[in-house]
Amino acid sequence: MTEKIIERFKASNAPYGAYDCIHNATALWLEIHEMPLLPLLQYNWNIFYDRNTDVFGGNLPKEEILLFLKREYGVEVTEIDFFKLSDKKWVLVGLNSYHLSYIRDLYNIAEQNHYVLARRLGEVIEIYDYYYKYHGHLSIEQCYQYWLKFSTSISLISVSETISCIPMNMTPEIFKKNYNHLYLKVQKEILQSIDEIQNGNELISEDLKLKRYFGCIRSIALNRERHFLARADDTTYKMRILLAWGLLLREFYKISSQPQKDYSKFKKMLMEVFDIEREYLATFINFPSNN
Repeated sequence: MTEKIIERFKASNAPYGAYDCIHNATALWLEIHEMPLLPLLQYNWNIFYDRNTDVFGGNLPKEEILLFLKREYGVEVTEIDFFKLSDKKWVLVGLNSYHLSYIRDLYNIAEQNHYVLARRLGEVIEIYDYYYKYHGHLSIEQCYQYWLKFSTSISLISVSETISCIPMNMTPEIFKKNYNHLYLKVQKEILQSIDEIQNGNELISEDLKLKRYFGCIRSIALNRERHFLARADDTTYKMRILLAWGLLLREFYKISSQPQKDYSKFKKMLMEVFDIEREYLATFINFPSNN
């Protein structure tokens, strides 16, 4: 069984980026259980800014992803204690990146909560990291120590006895919210954060912040690319949105190499891509709603 899983693991690529570990771990679980990935790619559309971590992105939080799995895929999701890990049962578990030697830019450098797909096999924990193509084993004590720093909830995911008929055309989750207000709120927060760089009000270096924001933009661009890959029928907005994020990435890279940094063009381009995305979401007004 393990050989078959590893073969499937190596043959495919993670749909999302390095920052999107929970989404990649969830996608790998679906792949292993031969469940369609397209509904998740269609549904997983968001926009957010987290002031505490100074990160913005385009993926849904863990809680909403797991609710979606339960509702649309009919899978069972249970939050469990670390010491109640059952043999051969798959879980989503967050580990401290500081201890993960295969993540070279974080190992022994930065402490971040990083989700992997894992299961207990006797006295060891087998882990799979889809993005980094890593498969390995930890002792139970090692895994506990790596988990302890953040102690995030561990989600046991299992196939239900009665599998749902999985719908293959999903409305993005954000459409059910007041997405216009959300986009304007996030836009304001990101622009304010950019102003703080220019005004010299940052506690971290400008280069570190630029590197972080470049990763955020790339993560959103990849999310949108995967969404449109799963909705092959929509080409008009696909071209406009993917091109806009690509140009935004290029502009941000250009800014990072400037001695005197000018963010004015970036701000204008960010507002433009947000406007296009709001236009696109409005097209779902006549689309059959998800349950």
